[in-house]
Amino acid sequence: MVWKARDELPDYDGSVPLKNKIFEIIAQQVVLGKPRFKICEILQKAPRYVDSAIHDKPEINKRIAYLTKQAANKTILTKEYVIEGILKISQEAPKFYDKLKAYELLGKTMALFTDKVHISGMPKRIIIRSESGTEQLGSTKNDDNTSPND
Repeated sequence: MVWKARDELPDYDGSVPLKNKIFEIIAQQVVLGKPRFKICEILQKAPRYVDSAIHDKPEINKRIAYLTKQAANKTILTKEYVIEGILKISQEAPKFYDKLKAYELLGKTMALFTDKVHISGMPKRIIIRSESGTEQLGSTKNDDNTSPND
């Protein structure tokens, strides 16, 4: 029986580092977002070598996909994670201001401090009602060509 390298196996899913160290470095650098010229500098290889390795070697693409998925899983921030962190700060912060800010962020998260104002157009006249009677302050639009204080 002839054993193939794990890089050549059809069921290779990218979870195991590539045997070829240069290919592994290429995959890692691509996932880190390094530009092609930086990868070439690191490996001291020509750009066409890096390009052909990425495009012609399916195991490198599988490794890149796997590493990208792993990085995404580690960096996903959930609302619960953020709230837990703010709660921890609010309980353990030594300074009053830090605690206050943490509580403020918690309140904003729970929409405790929001005042929603809906304006659906501008009024033609602004009126203040007082005990002495109704008093017109002004007009925002002069439709009848009169002054606001008439």
